[in-house]
Amino acid sequence: LVNIIVSMLFGGISGSSTADVSSIGAMLIPAMVDEGYDADYSVAVTVTSSLEGVMIPPSQNMLFYAVAAGSGLSISTLLICGYIPGVLLTLGLCIPALIIAKKRNYPIMVVNTQGQKLRIVFEALAGLMAIVIIVVSTTCGICSATESAAIAAVYALLVSVFIYKSLTFKQFVNSFFSALPIMAMSLAIIACSNAFSYVMSYLKVPELLSNAVLSISQNPNVIILLMLMLMIVLGCFMDMGVLIFVSTPILYPLAVGTLGMNPYHFGVVLVFGFAIGLCTPPVGTSLFLGCKIGKISVESSLKAFIPFYIIMLVLLFVFAYVPEVSLCLPRWLGLTV
Repeated sequence: LVNIIVSMLFGGISGSSTADVSSIGAMLIPAMVDEGYDADYSVAVTVTSSLEGVMIPPSQNMLFYAVAAGSGLSISTLLICGYIPGVLLTLGLCIPALIIAKKRNYPIMVVNTQGQKLRIVFEALAGLMAIVIIVVSTTCGICSATESAAIAAVYALLVSVFIYKSLTFKQFVNSFFSALPIMAMSLAIIACSNAFSYVMSYLKVPELLSNAVLSISQNPNVIILLMLMLMIVLGCFMDMGVLIFVSTPILYPLAVGTLGMNPYHFGVVLVFGFAIGLCTPPVGTSLFLGCKIGKISVESSLKAFIPFYIIMLVLLFVFAYVPEVSLCLPRWLGLTV
């Protein structure tokens, strides 16, 4: 349960599933195994809970969708739409995690003294303020999502250097070089996606796809089901970031134009539908990363993933067929969706 909730909090900083697995997983998976948890269970909990970072702001994949949709969507509003689905995903994953842990009689770590509890809480508060900066600044309209991320990054740097004293100058420099390949890849994907969107529009691919789907059925519920199945299948075979840029120009006109889905609601469904592919073979990046950290094969871990897969599929259908799950929070805040 701690693993899952920590992933939700970390997702409010990183916005990335792979970053969650590589950082939290590198610490918690070996620790859980040492405490008596099975490796497959430890990996399954860590990998599936990393998807919370895909839904909870500042999700980089939500930003990819907003760019690919290219229809003047408010990024801050789109990010806020991911809060409740992200929290529901967290609560949903807690159910199989708790049931399996009780069934296998896993140990419970106990912090014995009140002093230990207070020390842990106070040490964590400084780092958790980065989440508050991002959430408050974007929700209240103080600054944009990009600006809030920059402010939080500077704050995290100051906390790491002066409070935790865990970041050396050499590590600081190395972090820049580590970030460069990801930045270069993201910018290349965005550049290519713009050209791809133009080609799709010029060749009238969205219109042809709409006609093909409508020839199968004109029932909106059936069409949504077909899109969900397509998202799940494609997510198994392509990287999520690339997939969002490639598929959004094709599916967006069908969902928003033909079916009349709210563009913010569709964004949440699209991102989560593709996110499931991060923890499914054969190209699940988070799955392979988690198995590598846990030192087990993908094949031996998949059985432990099944209860978590079921929860995620149920939530995907809830998000798709109940728009208010995504839209109620921004509407309550008075935002236009």
